Amino acid sequence: MLLLPLGVENFEKIRGFQEGKKTEPEHIYADKTGLLYNLLNTKSPYFLSRPCRFGKSLLIDTLDNILRGRRELFEGLQIYKSNYDWKPYPVIRLSLAAIDTESVRTLKSDLIAELQAIADRENLTLRGSTPPAVFKSLFEKLYSKYDREVAVLIDEYDAPILSKLHQPKLADKIRECLRIFYLVLKDKASQRGFTFITGVTKFAQASIFSSLNNLVDITLDEQYASICGFTEDEFNSLFPEYMEVMLERLKARSNKPPEYTLTNLYDAIKDWYDGYTWDGQTKVFNPWSILCAFQKNRFGDYWSKTGGIPSFLVNLVKTGLVDFKAFRAKESIT
Repeated sequence: MLLLPLGVENFEKIRGFQEGKKTEPEHIYADKTGLLYNLLNTKSPYFLSRPCRFGKSLLIDTLDNILRGRRELFEGLQIYKSNYDWKPYPVIRLSLAAIDTESVRTLKSDLIAELQAIADRENLTLRGSTPPAVFKSLFEKLYSKYDREVAVLIDEYDAPILSKLHQPKLADKIRECLRIFYLVLKDKASQRGFTFITGVTKFAQASIFSSLNNLVDITLDEQYASICGFTEDEFNSLFPEYMEVMLERLKARSNKPPEYTLTNLYDAIKDWYDGYTWDGQTKVFNPWSILCAFQKNRFGDYWSKTGGIPSFLVNLVKTGLVDFKAFRAKESIT
């Protein structure tokens, strides 16, 4: 059986490669590269919002490998069979999930460190002492080195703000710092190529990315409703062996006559983990919950226990900044 990619956000590893050579067992992968091909064929910058543990980081890593021209990783997948040109682009890839937000100073320091790490890998010397200045310098140096537009991939753009929502004044300062930082994306539009930005929320999109007036939000776009998560067809094609194993394990644990058949096991899995939709029509299975259920061969509320309920909501509840009584009162009136 193919391995379960539980917690694996590295596309190369999922495909069984290590240092460019195929030496490892492959992991289960739902082929989303046809959708990515559609995105890559346009010049618009894109924004996608999805909850935690829904595959955003793997999506970013997949795009990163495509943009770097690593065609060998994609053999057998939809984009491999397409007419994509596979010419390598310089890539600025940032993840803001682990940025230090104890203060605006540490935020700026970490942003510069992230940019400098990219420059070091490319043997570039950057100018500037502020995040926007260093960001601009990295754009210019990469564009000059490769003589090609620079692709930009930003994962968890809103993480620094969300981590401090329970401290509104600091959250506002962080938001303003990021707004100025992201202005570079507009300033360098002539040197900027494919751009893809992800996050958990859309609440700050308008204020943070107001300068990107052509930013295309595909969060609720029906064409990309299945870009994260497993569709029913994907589930049925990827997990038949794991269904058999889970069925046997559930039977072995039961002291009563077998409760499950493959049919009602599937129905139970749908009851537990299916039904997420962003266009009101296309339903997808929660990927984290599905993988955990097949790893443990039992049902459980895995998503909510490992990041499904964002910490920023928990912090807001603890601080009393959200008045749930008001919500209940409004519900009773309506």
